[in-house]
Amino acid sequence: CTISDDSAEEQIQAVDFRLGEYLSLKQLEDAAVGLCALFKGKSSSKQTIHSMQDYINDNYRDPSLCLTKLSDEFGLSESYISYLFKESTGNNFSMYLEQIRMKEARRLVTECSVPLSEIYREVGYNNPNSFRRVFKKTFGVSAKTMRDSLTRESER
Repeated sequence: CTISDDSAEEQIQAVDFRLGEYLSLKQLEDAAVGLCALFKGKSSSKQTIHSMQDYINDNYRDPSLCLTKLSDEFGLSESYISYLFKESTGNNFSMYLEQIRMKEARRLVTECSVPLSEIYREVGYNNPNSFRRVFKKTFGVSAKTMRDSLTRESER
């Protein structure tokens, strides 16, 4: 349906009159334009997940980093963040964070001289026993065994 320029104003007034106590067409138009402007600046889910991944990469050392903290930081529900992570990475948030932490732990064990007793803190764990359990589950050997085997190889 198109409105000719001649009768446009009359038809708009007729619609406004029919709306009665509801919003006028101009008010609805202003609201629509405002919503478009608001959502124009919103990022897509792909951009959002990339922003969250960047945030995690910058903050994985924080032992309090959790889904709730990410939810507060990005103003999204925990369930939506969980959905985004599963959809985008194939893993839930906890597994994603664990992978980031374990990648860095392996780097510290194999490339640095950080004492093994300190690595768990460096990668965001509060408890050394939890760290040891996850490290062994991830790599099949303890951090000590991994470092010792590298030391033996370098001495040959």
